[in-house]
Amino acid sequence: MVRPKKALTENQSTKQIASEMVDAIAKDKEARTTKIAKKVKVLSPLEDIQKHGKSYRGKKEIIKLLTGGHLSAQECINAKCYDCMGWYSDEGAVDCGCKDCPLHPKMPYNKSKVKSRVVDPSTIEKRKKTIASKEA
Repeated sequence: MVRPKKALTENQSTKQIASEMVDAIAKDKEARTTKIAKKVKVLSPLEDIQKHGKSYRGKKEIIKLLTGGHLSAQECINAKCYDCMGWYSDEGAVDCGCKDCPLHPKMPYNKSKVKSRVVDPSTIEKRKKTIASKEA
């Protein structure tokens, strides 16, 4: 037995129409977004850097990393700074000025860059003897 449908009240009718309109708008928006997305080609990070990245210290390192190469510690720092600075596209090769960054002392364009040096083991022994003789 089929029950006859009750007539909708004005409030229920308005809600139903509003719901149908929201659904239609959502479908239209989704169709337009899909159409636009098909036109836009999304570049991989590697392609994007090769196409738009400026030629500063760190570019070849980040490309090497993205293609599966191995980097030294300083090459990793150069690549990270290149990436963090937006490929130096805005201001060119400048110090970022981010004193909170743990890599800042080794940043390629830091004016007060900390120089690391290798100390010969014999020099260390000489220094220890000098300190010991001064204490005695």
